[in-house]
Amino acid sequence: MKKVFLFMFVTILAISCNKKEEEKAKVKQVDVIENVKKAGEVKKVDTVEKKADTKTSKIELVVKKVKDGVVELYTKDESGEKLLKSIDSVYTEHFHYSEVKNEKLFIIKRVGDTVNWSDWSDELWVFDNVANKDGKKLYSLQGLSFSASENGEKVAVVSGKSIFMVNIAGETLKELSISKVFGIAEEDAESYNTYPEGWSADSKTFWIAGNPEGVYEKLVKIDSTDWSIKSIDVPKGKAEYQFNVLKELLVYSDIPNFFDEDSLKDFQKSKKAVKLYIFNLSTNKTEEIATSVAKHFNPTWKDSSTLEYDNPEGTDRKTYSIK
Repeated sequence: MKKVFLFMFVTILAISCNKKEEEKAKVKQVDVIENVKKAGEVKKVDTVEKKADTKTSKIELVVKKVKDGVVELYTKDESGEKLLKSIDSVYTEHFHYSEVKNEKLFIIKRVGDTVNWSDWSDELWVFDNVANKDGKKLYSLQGLSFSASENGEKVAVVSGKSIFMVNIAGETLKELSISKVFGIAEEDAESYNTYPEGWSADSKTFWIAGNPEGVYEKLVKIDSTDWSIKSIDVPKGKAEYQFNVLKELLVYSDIPNFFDEDSLKDFQKSKKAVKLYIFNLSTNKTEEIATSVAKHFNPTWKDSSTLEYDNPEGTDRKTYSIK
């Protein structure tokens, strides 16, 4: 009987000990799980903090003309400017020889025989701080102007007779004739003056102006997704125009063109009113924003939302903000 009782006591004690060990193990296991969770949370927090502390310093490209035909390309960040490249043979006499878009420099070089003009060409090059530090030639022909898209992936190259749409690899995506774009006779295209106004913010549409004999005449919108063309007539016979390509706003005054100094002086003596307008191509509405007495406004777009013009009542400049 004593043996049986002793056996039962030992068995109960063993079971009790096992349960306690199991409880301890569970507690230990829970602690381990909680510690792992906490460790994971700490790592996540650390990761977030590191990401928050990481600052992406955007590098800008800055172009500086050194002398005729030579420019220097710099990279600029928070630490300052650093010389990246000296570029020669640049056609610095061109009215628009360089342009920086999306950390890419597009620039015109004039190469070959520029004395006898027997064998020469204008070349469009692209430089950047990544793949094209030494430059890449995108296009070549005699006499060109250009405009690069906002994302720097496409360029409109304009010659006397054609508009060539080129990608960043130098491949021609589309050729459009000037005669077709502006609705003129093919024989008149060579002498028809054009000016690349620029690209839309989404880099899908390109704007080009027709200004024969220096008179602003027409704006044309080219859609690079389907190559459709939309022509817009602008107020005729005016001397001052500036187009805001990003917001599709045309600022102009109604001062006439003067082809000699005497005509200008006679107009100034007349004391006639000159008005400054903004024409919204999207809504087809015109707004008058200023009036002067026989005086030019010389309007310019300081940025896509700010117009700057000569003060009608002084010698300083005034600004007008676009909502």
